[in-house]
Amino acid sequence: MSFFSFLTTVFLSLVSYAGNLPVVANDVVGPFNQAINQNSANFSVIFPGLNGIKVGDPVVVEGQLVGTVGKIETILSNNNASNNIRGKNIAEKYLVDISISTAFKNLVKEGSVALITSPLSTVGAQPENVVELFLPRNNTTALAEGAKIVGYSSFEAYWSA
Repeated sequence: MSFFSFLTTVFLSLVSYAGNLPVVANDVVGPFNQAINQNSANFSVIFPGLNGIKVGDPVVVEGQLVGTVGKIETILSNNNASNNIRGKNIAEKYLVDISISTAFKNLVKEGSVALITSPLSTVGAQPENVVELFLPRNNTTALAEGAKIVGYSSFEAYWSA
């Protein structure tokens, strides 16, 4: 399979899945922090690196704003049992809290993955990093609020995992 046909396949699967996302105009009006954090569910993501994200950066699902980055803290212990997520020992460094609008919280399911990405187009000179949630295609159980999600600091890290 050529790289172009791979990208085409991924794009077409994302387009077909995007129709399943609810549209909630009131939650995305105004500054990210004010709109999302008023009525949100919180989850944690363990990332091996921050790759430029900061508190207040957007969290998106297939390009649609669903939340914001909250508190970021360093994980000091590499062998801490709390770093074990779904059988994978995440031995790296950052615990990132994300707030997801309650309208979207049931989209975050067992098997969801978070990636630090940059938008393809930006108006400003510096592209803003975002946390993008990739959702499983199967009908898995929605994660409980406060659950931990596996995160990758780049596509390269995700592909090599």
